[in-house]
Amino acid sequence: MKKWFLNFANAGCLETDTESERLKKAILVTIPTGISIAAMLWSLAYLYLERPISAAIPGGYSLISMMSILLFIKTKYYSFFRFSQLFLILWLPFLLQWSLGGFHAGSSVMVWAILSPVGALMFHGVRPAIPWFIAYLLLTVISGVFDSYFKTLIEPLSTTIITTFYVMNLGTATLLMYAVVNYFVIDNNRIISDVSREKEKAENSKAVIEEQAIKLIEMDQIRSRFLANVSHEFRTPLALTIGPLEDALEGRFGEFDKILNKQLQVILRNSRRLLRLVNQLLDISKVEAGEMKVNLQNIDINHFIREISLAFTPYAERKNIGFTTDLGNHPINIKFDPDKIEKVINNLLSNAVKFTPDNGRVRLTLKENNEGIEITLRDSGPGIAKKDISHIFDRFYQVDGSSTREHEGTGIGLSLVKELIELHQGTTEVTSETGFGSEFKITLPFNTGHSTSSHNPNDDTYNLDIEMASMDIESMTDIKANANLDKKLKDTYSILIVDDNKDIRDYLNSCLKSQYHVVQAEDGIEGLKTAKQYNPDLIISDIMMPRMDGYEFCKSIKSDIQLNHTPLIFLTAKASEDMKIQGLEVGADDYLSKPFSAKELLARVSNLITLRQQEKQLKQLNLELEGKVKDQLDELITNKRLNSYFSGKMLQQLLNNEEAAALITRRKKVTILFSDLCNFTDLTDRLESEQTTLILNQYLTEMTALVEKNGGTVIQIIGDAIMAFFGAPEEMDDKVQAINAMNLGIDMQAKIKNLSNNWLSQGIEYSANIRIGIHQDFVTVGNFGSSHFMEYTAVGKGVNLASRLETSCNPGKIKVSYPVYLLARDDFSFGELSEEIFKGFSRKIKVCEYTPSLINS
Repeated sequence: MKKWFLNFANAGCLETDTESERLKKAILVTIPTGISIAAMLWSLAYLYLERPISAAIPGGYSLISMMSILLFIKTKYYSFFRFSQLFLILWLPFLLQWSLGGFHAGSSVMVWAILSPVGALMFHGVRPAIPWFIAYLLLTVISGVFDSYFKTLIEPLSTTIITTFYVMNLGTATLLMYAVVNYFVIDNNRIISDVSREKEKAENSKAVIEEQAIKLIEMDQIRSRFLANVSHEFRTPLALTIGPLEDALEGRFGEFDKILNKQLQVILRNSRRLLRLVNQLLDISKVEAGEMKVNLQNIDINHFIREISLAFTPYAERKNIGFTTDLGNHPINIKFDPDKIEKVINNLLSNAVKFTPDNGRVRLTLKENNEGIEITLRDSGPGIAKKDISHIFDRFYQVDGSSTREHEGTGIGLSLVKELIELHQGTTEVTSETGFGSEFKITLPFNTGHSTSSHNPNDDTYNLDIEMASMDIESMTDIKANANLDKKLKDTYSILIVDDNKDIRDYLNSCLKSQYHVVQAEDGIEGLKTAKQYNPDLIISDIMMPRMDGYEFCKSIKSDIQLNHTPLIFLTAKASEDMKIQGLEVGADDYLSKPFSAKELLARVSNLITLRQQEKQLKQLNLELEGKVKDQLDELITNKRLNSYFSGKMLQQLLNNEEAAALITRRKKVTILFSDLCNFTDLTDRLESEQTTLILNQYLTEMTALVEKNGGTVIQIIGDAIMAFFGAPEEMDDKVQAINAMNLGIDMQAKIKNLSNNWLSQGIEYSANIRIGIHQDFVTVGNFGSSHFMEYTAVGKGVNLASRLETSCNPGKIKVSYPVYLLARDDFSFGELSEEIFKGFSRKIKVCEYTPSLINS
């Protein structure tokens, strides 16, 4: 039995542990094991007394405690195991006491709670045990204060049972402590005497140190995850505390008398104080984990600090403190993270105003030197003793003096200040003398490196009200009831709230219902159905929800054609930067962290709805504008005003959005026809310009009409020259292209003879002839030009060859390339093939001519 007990007690020890460490771990395993057994007996006793809630508390403790012991035996994570056991044994008696009817009715279990600070003293040391003693005293005070309240809720046990339990608990706890200490301390003096030798041996072992370092990293990661989870659990109840309190003080629930109003302000201030502590703990955990990065921005720090200091002026005036600044008048641009430096300045100023007595002085100065800037804050407070100066930036350290007793604090703020400044490669110094105030000096270099992180303005729940909550000064915000709210909005806009926490849903509903129509859903699946049913103007959603979380819900909303336009705000206690970025990436329009300000929520909701309505109005205006433009274009087409500038086919495609893609530049096979009037330049020299214009316009009118008739597209007119396409922009078979181009050439030659005869009859001596060249090839066709001027045309050797064919053609004839000849020879009687050399082509080109008069012979 003894061997089994020793094996169990030492199961969590490492081979490298010293005897002292093994002794502490063995005690920490055996005592909670004994308490767990006793807790099971409590549970059975309370079940017998028909107290199921009271029975569940020790029963639950016993189960969790034993799981913690087994986890420790498996993982050997001693620090986390030690913390969890002290935490459990501290809370168990108080919870059980409250379930039994309060301080007097459940005082029998109080003896067990003292084991937590005693254990901290034994396993941590004197300084680390202080918070545990403070927590024990606070819980005791709370139990006493609310004793009458618990009595009204729960009927206490009989006096006999209470007395019996008290004696049993006291005796059991005393015997348990005595037995363990007697066995492991008195009977193991030899082990304790070897502690120094074993410690020195462990310190000289590099392998042991490295292994311990790895374990410390692992335990630190566990602690960081634990802090992150705890912060999540803290933020939701804080949201349900701070938000309703702000609403109450703003008059949403009617007027209160002065006494109650003052008490509500005290509660609000202390809730904000708790939120400030949570934020600081999270910042500390980020620094420890190496996750606190800086987002450097080039900003005028002079203006930046002036804006912060102005916010503190009303608080200083409330205490009649002479608050002065010496910041200079010229801008000083330097790279720094505005969010983190704001925390530094706010922390230092809040400490200065808090500790400086009434009618004191606080002075803030900013100087620039060759290496960077120097910020100095001087106050006339009580000062800091020399023995405390070296520890003032230590984490959780508090100065032991009259100010410590008068003002509460955690010892985190100044430690955080120093670490945030060090992230900027700066320094933090303090000089002080008791009774003569203190001076804090921080320096920031001009070159602080490169930005290591993106910044989200909602990254922290951090504002002046929360920062000043650490002071015994009421918020300067005027508490006034909201005036006439716009009742029309309620009938106009609807908001969907999606959250698995009913209290949050109800609170949000109370914030919004006076201005909007509110509908609710308890998870993403129900939210999606409700959104499709009501088509709300805005959605507010949590992230952590059962069945379908906020991310999947947002993706579903943004992928739904009916709902993808709906703005969505994520409102969640998960406030890390990565989660915010993830939320925005899946389509969220905004992000708010719990706890939140109702005013800020209403402002963001109003802004998003306003933007959405403006988008709708703009869309409607665009539709109306497009309709008007279409009507005007239809009128222009009907009146044939545009036909003078575009061919019919191209005009239709330009006006048809669905076919506009056909005008995009691409490579395709087309048939190109070039035509040109012979000796037209000589004619222009002999005729007046009016006659020349009349002849040219008559010629072009007739010829372009023939192009349209034969299925071609007029691409370009340069003087008397015409270029026409077949196969672009309208698709056309290769052979059909060639035949239509030939028919056009024949019609053009016939038409020019008619025009020539008309001109001769009018006394114009001009025997008109035209040359025509036709070639089919692959060319790049589409829109070419700049953003100011575009032209639909084609480029490539095929275009050049068609032009060369026209230039070399005999007047009155049609010269075609070999590809056109092959496609059209069955329909037209071409002349003999020949090979010719054209400028720009290295090889001979096969060509032939066609005489249109042959078709009539």
